[in-house]
Amino acid sequence: MTGKLGIKLNGDIELDDFTITGLIKITELLEYFTATESTPLQVLGNKIQVQFSNAEIELTDSSPHLSLRFEDDILVSIFITVKELDNQYKNAEDFYIKSGERRSQYKRWLNRHISFNINDFAAGSIDVGEDKSNTVFIYLHTKNNNWATI
Repeated sequence: MTGKLGIKLNGDIELDDFTITGLIKITELLEYFTATESTPLQVLGNKIQVQFSNAEIELTDSSPHLSLRFEDDILVSIFITVKELDNQYKNAEDFYIKSGERRSQYKRWLNRHISFNINDFAAGSIDVGEDKSNTVFIYLHTKNNNWATI
């Protein structure tokens, strides 16, 4: 998919003429999204079905990868990584040493794709995160995400 990406104050993500809302079903996503198999998981003592749908987007300035997480068929989170921000490092050591720099670059990328002050976002939570393997990403947890507040 080639086009534009905008994140709205209400948590919707606009991809050209298509909008991803907290109410969207995995079956309603466009053909360039690829769904994984549904997997049962135990989360805080509750058994849930988890399924992801992924897409690569080509924008004029970058190529973000979107990963949508559905729990029991409800969209709970969207994770965004940006190829250009991750692939600019010469080797793994450089990549890991500069995770703080990557976090700053991701924050700037996020701010270019929102039209509001990030502190005003009340439709869940949105920010830049980093996992245990130093992978930096943008996360948007919808109000459907019960685990994001625990």
